[in-house]
Amino acid sequence: MTPPTVSVVIVVYRQRRDLERLLPTLAHATDDPLEVLVIDNGVPREPGDDTQAWLAATHPAVRLLALDANVGYGAANNVGVLEARGEFVLVLNPDTEVEPGAIDQLRAALQPGWFANPCLLLPDGRVNAVGLAVSLGGIATCDGLYGPVPPDSTPRAVAALSGAAIFGRRQDWLKVGGFVPEYFLYGEDVEWSLRARARGFSLFCVPQARVVHHYRATMPPQKWFYLARNRRLTFHLALERHTQRRLRAVWTVTSMALWLYAVGRGPRYVWADLAAMLWVWRRRRWVARLAARLAARREVPDRDVIPLWGQGGSPIPPGVGWGGRLYDGLVRRLAAGAS
Repeated sequence: MTPPTVSVVIVVYRQRRDLERLLPTLAHATDDPLEVLVIDNGVPREPGDDTQAWLAATHPAVRLLALDANVGYGAANNVGVLEARGEFVLVLNPDTEVEPGAIDQLRAALQPGWFANPCLLLPDGRVNAVGLAVSLGGIATCDGLYGPVPPDSTPRAVAALSGAAIFGRRQDWLKVGGFVPEYFLYGEDVEWSLRARARGFSLFCVPQARVVHHYRATMPPQKWFYLARNRRLTFHLALERHTQRRLRAVWTVTSMALWLYAVGRGPRYVWADLAAMLWVWRRRRWVARLAARLAARREVPDRDVIPLWGQGGSPIPPGVGWGGRLYDGLVRRLAAGAS
């Protein structure tokens, strides 16, 4: 049996409909031998959930790994990468469709020491993300969101990679290490990207490789909790101590701005923000130990890891009024003083 060249790792949580749309598109994504692993996080399974039986009947070549618990997006992807047999690994969201030849284009563009995003598109053809933009206050946003598709095919360096579709050599995935399981959802791609940079890897978007992402911009209180908590975790885990001291004022101002946003959304968002802060504080010793372990494997200093941070200004778009302009000006002034 020919070993696969590329392994595609797809983590699902009760998402058979997404798989029905995605899996047929992989048949035309590459001419190389392909392995598809589906990691099923959907535990406990709802009555009538026949995802496993459906996969066995309609896609028997797919390797299904059914977990005994919902361990979260990052931890489930870690299982998939370890199980992968291909030289290359594509971690892929289930709510995507891969355009013909996209995996071949990613492989052709990938240089030694690179990880790459494809150009993620919305179903209407606009950009979902060409990598992630990261503000100096630690807020990650989809770079290029709702804009036009980049006109050229030259790979572009990005501050961080979107976890919706990350491509790289399996040996490099193992060198960087997996996503931090405690993130569970949201933001694990930012910390992982910074860790990859700190271990000497480069991050790029390959515009000619295109993946449609059925992205839904929602912000329920639970998502706000994960975003607020995981942003704080990234501050402690991904940055060197001297960088933390330099940027602490910027991050504090950003935290205050996010707090005001939570107040504006209502009590459930305020409680989510408080719960996020309390979660990190209660586990501060664990955070410190993990930060020390990650720092011990660092090969590149922060001055070379985060040069793309803050490009394009704050994540608050133009036209939001005096509050946004005040925040943007204050963050820029604090960042300039810290540089």
